[in-house]
Amino acid sequence: MKATSENLPSWSIRLPVYLIRSVIGFNLGLIVYSYALLLLEALERANGGEPVAAYGLVLYPLEWVGFCIAFGIFLIAFLEIPTGILADSIGRKFAVITAGMMRMLMFCCLIIIWRLCESESPLGSLIISCALVFEFLSATAFAFSSGSFLAWLVDSLENENKSSWRTFMMTRSLAYHAAITLPGALVGLFAVLNGYELYAYLTGGFLEIFLAVFLYFGMQENKQYQFSGALDVFKGRAKQVFGDAAVVWAAAIKVLLSRPVLWVIFLTTSAHWGLRNLVAWLWPVFCKARFPNQLERFSTEWIVLVMAFGVSNFLGAFVLSRWMFKQQGRQGGAAQGKRLVWLTLLIYLASATAIVLLAIVLSLDISVSANLTLFLVLLALFHLLKEGVRAVSDSLHNEFIPANTKERSTVLSLGSMLISSIAAVFVFFGTGDKASSMLWWLLPALVLAGMTLLQTFVCLRKLRVG
Repeated sequence: MKATSENLPSWSIRLPVYLIRSVIGFNLGLIVYSYALLLLEALERANGGEPVAAYGLVLYPLEWVGFCIAFGIFLIAFLEIPTGILADSIGRKFAVITAGMMRMLMFCCLIIIWRLCESESPLGSLIISCALVFEFLSATAFAFSSGSFLAWLVDSLENENKSSWRTFMMTRSLAYHAAITLPGALVGLFAVLNGYELYAYLTGGFLEIFLAVFLYFGMQENKQYQFSGALDVFKGRAKQVFGDAAVVWAAAIKVLLSRPVLWVIFLTTSAHWGLRNLVAWLWPVFCKARFPNQLERFSTEWIVLVMAFGVSNFLGAFVLSRWMFKQQGRQGGAAQGKRLVWLTLLIYLASATAIVLLAIVLSLDISVSANLTLFLVLLALFHLLKEGVRAVSDSLHNEFIPANTKERSTVLSLGSMLISSIAAVFVFFGTGDKASSMLWWLLPALVLAGMTLLQTFVCLRKLRVG
């Protein structure tokens, strides 16, 4: 059957998906291009660039930035399993709404950090404490929404017999996410440049409240499963809820043990996730360390660069979603799975190649301006592939989880725990006095290339055997 707009999943699926991605994208734009550098500059001002002592550690400001971000990723790994089990026990809808409330509190924390950064003599340990709280809220929100949201989408599509639209829905929603990140970034940059950070963060918080209210009334829970209910814990039935959670945990482990291919896929994704986090959060820090006099923060060139990266994210996801739309009329089943495996191979290897070329460029004996230009071009190429990789890898995870698996959210959370743990190691060791070195960008890129080849072999073999 030829793919047309009339064959798309119903709006009861599309509207929540697009709205969730859009709100998260806009709010990400508000903070992603300024948070790490604002934190770095506040810590440098607090102690004159000297090491800052907190929680028994004495680290330089740049090391603290890496520590805080790595701490957040480690927290995701720690929280993935309990939040995934909770979602499969009391409902995915409840988990997604809870994630929105965590993001709202995250913006409250950002307001406090902003106030501390604006003070004349900020206390380094207090800034670090607030940054760690921010990372905790961000990690909790991510853990609640990651597996739960994807599990809800996959099972909702299966309920409408529209499973073949899974990758298209993921890529199209990420295109919305990338597109709305651009105005979010513009608003965030305008706020920072004009002293309106408070209003930007309040806007982000109110958008999360609006999203939570809409989802409460407009998001339909997966009807093919019987969940305990979000309020059962508070109605004297906690024992039943926790008993259900134990059953979910055991069933999820059984799924993973019966599907070794999933472990290979998760390990491959972890290499890209580490690379993705290094690039997304720390490229401004890297530029400041490597090109201190060529690219000033919030200069015209810097703002244009931020917008260019945002456009690259959108174009990559949009072009891929259009391609996936055209694939809907083609053969499904194992053939569809093979197309997904080969597409993953292509995008992963292209992403790894961009970073390897980056390392080669930075080692060349050429002028600083030429070095910076090539660096930014290759970084834009990585951003072009970044959102497409995310959608394709998410779809590949679900391709090898059996259909109608109630524990899907927990299985995805177990995978995300592994992914986040390994990614956090790459991020932590990629900062500090190593921030101007490409070693910790190059290492996950090489691991990604090797694991991608292994993943392709294992997945194709699994599809062939059945």
